[in-house]
Amino acid sequence: MNLVTAEHLTKSYTERLLFDDTDFSINEGDKIGLIGINGTGKSTLLKAVNNGNAYPSNVVFGKNVTMGYYDQENLNLNANLSVLDQLWFDNTRMSQTEVRNLLAQVTLTGEAVFKK
Repeated sequence: MNLVTAEHLTKSYTERLLFDDTDFSINEGDKIGLIGINGTGKSTLLKAVNNGNAYPSNVVFGKNVTMGYYDQENLNLNANLSVLDQLWFDNTRMSQTEVRNLLAQVTLTGEAVFKK
């Protein structure tokens, strides 16, 4: 199942080109890693896919697929919620077990899920 397809993504800041005419697709079961030094456009690429702010662009999400994004500055997080509660709040259709399984995939288990 195709989760997301992006075609012709281009983004620059002032005169610095971060990516140009970039295409990719992500399918169910794929494991993706964005690797690079600071300032190379990793977060910008994710924001471009999430917000559709890379031009010209064509980003298509698969059926029943929505993108969730937590920015690196944590601006969209509630500081009063635990890690578990924040993820559960943002994914209300998931059971607590499903949310804990997601957290376990990024090595947040046991008491760590209750940290703020």
